Amino acid sequence: MESHLLSLFVYDLIYTLSRVKEAVYFIRDNQLWKGMMGYSWLSRILLVVGSLISLKFMSSFFKWYQHGVNEEHHNAIYQAFASTGHAFSDSFGFMFNGSFKYILLIVFEIFIFHFSRRAIELLTGIQTHASWKDFVAAQKRMIQIAIRNYAFEMLIVFLIGIPLGMIGMTFLKPVIAWLIGCYFIGFTLIDNYHEVYELNIKESEKRAKSYLGISFGVGLVANTLMFVPVLGSLIGSILGAVLAAMCMYDLESKVTV
Repeated sequence: MESHLLSLFVYDLIYTLSRVKEAVYFIRDNQLWKGMMGYSWLSRILLVVGSLISLKFMSSFFKWYQHGVNEEHHNAIYQAFASTGHAFSDSFGFMFNGSFKYILLIVFEIFIFHFSRRAIELLTGIQTHASWKDFVAAQKRMIQIAIRNYAFEMLIVFLIGIPLGMIGMTFLKPVIAWLIGCYFIGFTLIDNYHEVYELNIKESEKRAKSYLGISFGVGLVANTLMFVPVLGSLIGSILGAVLAAMCMYDLESKVTV
């Protein structure tokens, strides 16, 4: 039974990763970005994104400045270059932080919402609802899912950290934490697909667990792209949402045949 579940997980994971290139072409060939500027509230969302990034960078800059003015004069030039490099890496390091990646998914929900629904429309030929009321509902659900998944992720990482600490292998904790995060990020993106079909969060979670390899694969792609500063998180969110829609639609179509 366990070997069967493992083989199913591996199959779904390989299947998902094999469709990443196809998802990129699907976005490009169908120009899924069309219609984005039709949202009058887009500028407000982008303003929030820019503000978050700017505030973090300013915070890092002031840390650099305060650190630099306290250095010895003969070491000032060296410290300036070293601290500038640290400030730059720190200003974007928050992009990979466990909590901030969920904040970014919440902020980028407008893009996830649009690209996911456009993909579903093209795959199924059925028009989806994309009104302001639908977006607000999707945004509230994304916030709920993000908080829930982050809490579960942190709890699991904490519990796994206990035995790792006992056997002196805490160095593995960041890697394991990142891999666990891949599943929860994947589930967060897949939930946008399930929401269109009016599944509640519990039903969505149950369906996602049935396709564990897809959830992990989608999250693996999105989480990896989040290592690219600023744009990586946006691209990862969009590509993950479209990849989730394509994989879930195809596999569920085979089940119903």
